[in-house]
Amino acid sequence: MVKVAVVSGQSGIGKDSVIRELTSYYNFLGYPSMTTRPPRKGEIDEVHYYFVSEHKFKDERRKGNLLDCVCISGYYYGFPIKKFLQERRGLFVLNLVPESGLAFGRILPAKTFYLLFPSKEEQVRRMRSRGMSDYEIGIRLRDDPNPKTKPVYYEKGIVNADSKKTAFQIANQFGVKRF
Repeated sequence: MVKVAVVSGQSGIGKDSVIRELTSYYNFLGYPSMTTRPPRKGEIDEVHYYFVSEHKFKDERRKGNLLDCVCISGYYYGFPIKKFLQERRGLFVLNLVPESGLAFGRILPAKTFYLLFPSKEEQVRRMRSRGMSDYEIGIRLRDDPNPKTKPVYYEKGIVNADSKKTAFQIANQFGVKRF
């Protein structure tokens, strides 16, 4: 049986940090989205994302293999739904934009969590800590398709001041204990 936690939120909110906690300490399995952006330092293909060319991305989309397609700062992102549906068992955590989380929930049951910033200053600080320039931060903030508040169709909003505590709150919703 497949169980799914969908994690969404604005750029820089710490979705990847929360997912890393869930996969490292709570037996959640991650499942990467597909993107045309180049890998950041330390990111691994087929672990963090499926890094593909724009041509390959558009081909997968045309074939109906992607749940969604969003363009953020000139790069495409999409979730490989056909590949994911081949999974038979497991507790998964997915990083999806809200509309994709809503669409996913129409295919398979999922618990949805929307992460929120303690402050706008913290959002900018986190982006800078990734090595983003003020120019890149401005573009990302301008292009971010995620709302600043929890969408009404998401179950739970969590202020992500600490990724360990946020991961605990999500795991607790599934009755999963830290190992």
